Amino acid sequence: MGVGSEAKHHSGGVTDDGVGEILAWCVVANVTDRIPHGEGGREFRRGLRHFAAGARLWVLPAQWGDGWENAIVVGRHRGSRRYVRMVVPLRHLTRFRVRAVYSPTVFRELTRPWAPRGDHPIGLWDSREHAERAAAAALRRTASDPGDAPTPPPPPED
Repeated sequence: MGVGSEAKHHSGGVTDDGVGEILAWCVVANVTDRIPHGEGGREFRRGLRHFAAGARLWVLPAQWGDGWENAIVVGRHRGSRRYVRMVVPLRHLTRFRVRAVYSPTVFRELTRPWAPRGDHPIGLWDSREHAERAAAAALRRTASDPGDAPTPPPPPED
């Protein structure tokens, strides 16, 4: 039984040593600074429509069979600053790592049934190790994505 299923009964309170309880382990990533957009990807946008560049997103494991090209994420919306959950392409994320979930609000968003799939329960990471393996694989995959590569500087003006 993974930490996610055990953690559903935790209140998210503070333990005797003053540290919050770990509700789950999750892959965390940031929205890339420059996202290719438009015809041929020649234009760039800062961040995504709903998430600002650099925003920290809590990334769930693959929920369908697309090879984790797209993922359900939870993060603060760039307009309202409220936590929201939506699907984003993994290629728009960077700096994958694993963090403990302490916030009951984040945990609720991560585990809320997903209405587009008929209130399908959302799967969390089975363990910290499982999340670490996925984060390492995502780092390798996005490092080879040309959309994440820095753009060369413009030619000098004469």
